[in-house]
Amino acid sequence: LWIEGNDDLHNIAALSGIQSVGSHLVLLENNSLQNVDGISNLTHLGGDLFVVVNPSLKNINGLSSLTTVSGRIVLAVLPSLQNVNSLSSLTTVGGDLIFDANDALKNVNGLSNLSSLGGSLYCYSNSSLQNLNGLLGLSIAHGDIVIWNNASLQNVDGLSNVTSVAGLMILQDLPALQNIDGLSGLTGVGDLMGMAGCPLITNIDALSNLTQVDGLLGMIFMDGLQNLDGLSNVTSAGELWIFENPSLTSCCGIYQLLCADPPTCSADNVGGIIDIFNNGSGCTPDDIIAGGPCSPAPENNMIVISGEEELHGFSVYPNPVGEEMTISLESFATGPAQVRLINSLGETLWLRQITDVSEVFRLNVDLKSIPSVRSGMYFVTVIHGGATHARPVVIQD
Repeated sequence: LWIEGNDDLHNIAALSGIQSVGSHLVLLENNSLQNVDGISNLTHLGGDLFVVVNPSLKNINGLSSLTTVSGRIVLAVLPSLQNVNSLSSLTTVGGDLIFDANDALKNVNGLSNLSSLGGSLYCYSNSSLQNLNGLLGLSIAHGDIVIWNNASLQNVDGLSNVTSVAGLMILQDLPALQNIDGLSGLTGVGDLMGMAGCPLITNIDALSNLTQVDGLLGMIFMDGLQNLDGLSNVTSAGELWIFENPSLTSCCGIYQLLCADPPTCSADNVGGIIDIFNNGSGCTPDDIIAGGPCSPAPENNMIVISGEEELHGFSVYPNPVGEEMTISLESFATGPAQVRLINSLGETLWLRQITDVSEVFRLNVDLKSIPSVRSGMYFVTVIHGGATHARPVVIQD
């Protein structure tokens, strides 16, 4: 059933006897069409539903009986459409679900009974859309999820039951997006997983259950992003793009991707291209891999010297220590060094990179400024000239 280019058509009341359409239903470029009440008895559609470029269409109440669409649903360029509440009977869509350039659409709550989506979800350029809560019934996306250029979208909580995406998972150009908590159940992406142009996002901790990205993993032009901790459980990716994130200063969340054989880091867990550049200070590949702040403590070659064998001039005092300790480095030759405070598990709690250790005789460390420090046994390590030296220190609250 194809109704196209009828400039003077105001309604389709004459079609009230139709209960099913074997293939497609297309309403295209009918400039004066104000409603589709004439198909209110339609319950099943064997193909696609296209409602595209009908500028006067204010509602789609005529689709209130529709339960099944075997193909795609495309609602596009409907500038007067404010909601899809009349789709509340819809339970199954066999193909893609597409919302494109519907400037007045504020929500998709009418899809709350949709439990089966056979294809992809595409949501483009709906400038008034604030949330996706109507999609809470969806659990698995068999195709792509692409949420792009929706200026008012504040969250993606409507995707909270999505656990895997077979294709693309893209959040791009969403200036009002405040968090991605709705992706906390996501464990795997079969193709590209990417975010770009979401300036209010400061962290991606909600991705902590994500373990595998078969295609490209990318964080690009994310002006507010400060760390990549949410990616710390991703064990493999096809490609890795992390660039043009000016606030990104902590990239340890991708250490396991860049370093497949710690601590040497001679191999990675990325199948293809790795592009990491133009991020904040401390987020270059050299910062992340061997010898950088993300590296685990090199326990196998740690040299703990005490008593008569103590390296002259390398000491930590007082010991035990309370709120502040001093690290003496007077014994080392010229060259760069890295000084760390690590716990008994080998986790780095504090780190200082030194360009020339021979010019730095003492470091004063305020332990109150390190939130994770509690009473117990710790080590101060110095990596210099290919060797690692360490001193045990007891910290008391």
